[in-house]
Amino acid sequence: MRWLAFVSFVAMVAGCGSPRSNNEAENLTSDSTPTAVASLRSDSLRLELRAPAEVRQREPVRVTLLLRNESAKPIELHLLGRTIAWDLVVSDTTGRVVWRRLEGAAVPAILRLEPLAPGQELTFTGEWDQRTSSGQPVEPGEYSLHATLPTDAPEPLRTPTVKLRIVRQ
Repeated sequence: MRWLAFVSFVAMVAGCGSPRSNNEAENLTSDSTPTAVASLRSDSLRLELRAPAEVRQREPVRVTLLLRNESAKPIELHLLGRTIAWDLVVSDTTGRVVWRRLEGAAVPAILRLEPLAPGQELTFTGEWDQRTSSGQPVEPGEYSLHATLPTDAPEPLRTPTVKLRIVRQ
């Protein structure tokens, strides 16, 4: 029961919290590619989405979702899916969702207990091929990305958005 209260609190923070760093946090990766980072922090968890700030048209957009136990105590997460389910959502400048990683996917309603020791991280990687959910290539321009991580709470954990610019080749 205590865990449900914690997950509900984290979900509440995810829904209304402000990012520690949004697009102002552009880091340089080892290959000097600017990376947009958006983080959500609670007292116990950090949920972070990393994506390139800019890519060329038709290049895959590689993203990383990081979940880290920031507390000094172990945490037991209640996540969904045989393989942990997480979603990446891509929206255009009007806010219309153009693509979702899990759209049409069957996510088993299996509750997975995932213990995280202090400082331990879970890392999820994926990519978007710059196509809409119907398979059409998207136009160059500005897009917003956010990730969700379903739990047993009514609302999933959600990252703040990061901005992505697709430029012509």
